[in-house]
Formats: sequence, structure tokens, C-alpha cells
Amino acid sequence: MNRRLAFATLLLSLLGSADRARAETLVQEAIVNAPVQEVWRLFTTSDGLMSWMVARADIDLRVGGLMRTRYAADGPLGDDKTIVNRILSYEPERMLSLQVHAPPPTFRGRTRSATCGRWCTSSRSSPA
Repeated sequence: MNRRLAFATLLLSLLGSADRARAETLVQEAIVNAPVQEVWRLFTTSDGLMSWMVARADIDLRVGGLMRTRYAADGPLGDDKTIVNRILSYEPERMLSLQVHAPPPTFRGRTRSATCGRWCTSSRSSPA
């Protein structure tokens, strides 16, 4: 039986009033035809992130841990082009919640705590 993975990304701006935050909410969903375990590994390990998303990555998968990523390979993690996210919560193979902790100077919406993200998964059977 094929399993499908429903993958939703929720980015919520925490700036201003609740009405403004609701107005700035972005929800994106995609279906990924892959086992949940594999997608979880791709999002929560350094090797996984570097296999498809960024050139450099380091993740400390625990509440309060950091996910440090850098899109370009021409410099080290920790320089001014590194994006640092703090892990707010997670449930293995189901949900990962992040908050921007230290954005690079060129990051849109640069204010710390301005952007949060939640990645959620759910298994669905493929239609027959």
C-alpha cells in the first residue's frame, strides 16, 4: 500500500496585533510521496537538510535546541549569512515547530521572533 505524506508549512508573523498576525499568516501544503520516517529524517538531521535544502546545516534536535543553516557553501556556519532557528517543540515524525532566533542582515522581516514555522505530517493512503 502506497503511503502519502501530507506536508504543511505554517509561517506566522507575530508582529503587531492578533488581527495583523492573522492577516500575515501564510499556509502552504504539499503532498510528498515518501515515507513519513524519511521526510522526518530529511528535515531533522544535518545530513538530511544538506541533501535537499541548504549547503551547510547543524541541528540540535531538542526543545530549545538550534537549527543553524546556510544556503551558500562559500562560508562557514556561524558567519553573518547563517540562519539560526530555535526549536520550540516537536513530536517525532509528526511536527516540528521553529522560531527565527538570529536572522542574517539580509533576512526579510529581520526582527527576532518575527517568524515562526511549523511543519506537520500526516499519513494518508493513496487512492486505489
